[in-house]
Amino acid sequence: MTANEVIALARVGELSKLSIAIKDDNTVLFGFINLGLVELYKRFPLKNDEAIVTLRDGKTIYKLDGTDTDVSMGEPFMYLIGAYEDGTDNDFSASALSLPINEEDNIYSVNSISYNSIQIPLVTTGAYISLIYVAKPTKVTALTLDEELDLPDQMIEALLHYIGYRAHGAMDANIQTESNTHYMRFEASCNKLKELGVGIAPDDVSMNSRISMKGFV
Repeated sequence: MTANEVIALARVGELSKLSIAIKDDNTVLFGFINLGLVELYKRFPLKNDEAIVTLRDGKTIYKLDGTDTDVSMGEPFMYLIGAYEDGTDNDFSASALSLPINEEDNIYSVNSISYNSIQIPLVTTGAYISLIYVAKPTKVTALTLDEELDLPDQMIEALLHYIGYRAHGAMDANIQTESNTHYMRFEASCNKLKELGVGIAPDDVSMNSRISMKGFV
């Protein structure tokens, strides 16, 4: 479903009781949609990617924002869900060792030290670490209104509830109850999606499936 279609649905549904100033302001609605996408990606790892870190002597902190020359990555990083190491060969095999994440007392742990940086305490120069992460959703802009949203259709209902929650929350206190209602509907919709198993569960991201998708075997 496109952003234009979502906006049209919201205007006759969740936003129908609001003033024209809110429901006809595309810039505001783009913001609500993008916030909703981020919220859904926080709850459901919908798009996974991989970063390959080349370890360097004397360096333990690596940036995952696309600026670090020792990190090769694809989509913009959102949060880490897996880490693997395999000696000095970046063509990772099925025997690659899974590394712990954010285990404070574990010297082998890969640690998230900021929203876009990781720390790798033990360094073997020339070795590689594979990081599996949830990627950010593609933002909606005025130029992408007729493109498919970076979201499965079964999550559109939850997105509409989120738009309703944000839009009503931006109004005066007299309609805050309506905002709360939309948020409860959003939560209920997310819980239903979890019951149905929609999305990619982090525990299902295995090294074998990643290798197959990458074409390494």
